[in-house]
Amino acid sequence: MKILASCFGEVLFWWTLGVGTTLLHTFWKHKNNDHPARPPPPPAALSSSIEPPRRKKQPNYNAKIILIGGADAGKSSLQVSMTRNRFSADECTIGAAFTVKKLTVGFSTVNLQFWDTAGRERFRTLPPMYYRRSHVAFVCFDLSNSASVEQARIWYEDMTRCLGPDPDPIPFVVCVGCKADLERTVPPESIARLREALKGAPFFVTSARTGEGISELTAYLGARFLEANPELHSLDATGDEQE
Repeated sequence: MKILASCFGEVLFWWTLGVGTTLLHTFWKHKNNDHPARPPPPPAALSSSIEPPRRKKQPNYNAKIILIGGADAGKSSLQVSMTRNRFSADECTIGAAFTVKKLTVGFSTVNLQFWDTAGRERFRTLPPMYYRRSHVAFVCFDLSNSASVEQARIWYEDMTRCLGPDPDPIPFVVCVGCKADLERTVPPESIARLREALKGAPFFVTSARTGEGISELTAYLGARFLEANPELHSLDATGDEQE
């Protein structure tokens, strides 16, 4: 009897343990269904903490461009056309005017700083302070006014005299004929003599009203800056500003 009771007790123990385990498993299953587990975060949330690779900052360069020539040569309208892409016949400079145009050259940005000097005789004493530390000089004259060619030459000589004995005080000098949309009265011989006085400076025919020659003049500036500053070709340029 003792042996039979012992066997019965062992069977009862294992049966109770099995039923209890089944009931506990069922309880936890229903509990999890009532409070489902939080789904994993979407891939976007995981990737948002990863910063994208930073692009190298494009270096900036400053280039000072002065416009000289007689009164009513078209300098102010040329400046507005190159920097704002529009024409204004009412532009009149008193003393000097300053505007900026950003030009992408190679992998860099060049800030073209245009300084427009007044061409009237009473403002002749102002320009010397604007000549210094210039990179480009636009010597402008009116294609419809023969007298403006001689005025442009005088302004160029004044600029050279103010800058001292250096034979090439400004790296780039450009001869610019303005108002090409009007009737041209300046003979080619006069333009040739002016260019000779400017030491063979390149010559551009422009019209602020129609936009003729504006893009070509801008492209020329970009090409010359690349030629003079080879580091503009590279993404590894230092980015130091040039005055």
